[in-house]
Amino acid sequence: MEDGELKEALVYTIANHMKKCFLNWNKDTVEDAVIYDHLYELSNGKIDLRNSEEDLSDSSSLMRSKTKYSNKKKKNTSHRSRKRH
Repeated sequence: MEDGELKEALVYTIANHMKKCFLNWNKDTVEDAVIYDHLYELSNGKIDLRNSEEDLSDSSSLMRSKTKYSNKKKKNTSHRSRKRH
């Protein structure tokens, strides 16, 4: 693919996705430089963002809200009016 705006947008989309996956399985934060290094290694040097001034998305915006999933037991009210014989 030739260099251009579309390629650059796709590269940063891939890098942000890699960051999201890293955060999902590893830690709460990760430095962009780590993602840039991994992307360089995985692309055999074809994608090099290691000297980029561009920041990836903030870690908190990539992660799901942890309050969305809680350990509280849900009440099963779907069978409340069911009569048993």
